[in-house]
Amino acid sequence: MGWWVALLPNFFYSKVHDSPWETIDTIQTCLKVANVIKIQSANFSVAAEIDKLTKDKPMIGGVVSFVGTVRDYTESDDVIAMILEHYPGMTESELEKIETAARTRFAVEEIAVIHRVGRLLPGENIVLVVAAARHRSSAFD
Repeated sequence: MGWWVALLPNFFYSKVHDSPWETIDTIQTCLKVANVIKIQSANFSVAAEIDKLTKDKPMIGGVVSFVGTVRDYTESDDVIAMILEHYPGMTESELEKIETAARTRFAVEEIAVIHRVGRLLPGENIVLVVAAARHRSSAFD
């Protein structure tokens, strides 16, 4: 007789190990893999994304974010709009590799990466990267 685990809200059900301690290890691994990596056309709210990432996580002592935006010029021309395309599946996979490397190298609790695609206008958000850690200095790493 084994243990059954339900991870919500994704409704992931799995029969796992015979020991509750092995089950806890599996849950922690699954939760760490459930990163916030999104490729989307819609704009995002930096504050809302940080709130979602840090909600109910009182151990977080520092949050650092980077927001990339569309500029209205290049060295040779004014920019009217920028169109970003991607290869679905490959893009997410590459971002997950970067996120995994960051978790391995730095003492971060949470990481979020949101990258927009489609037609973007000057001043609009392109990318958001957020790192949350127990200590401020770790978040900056």
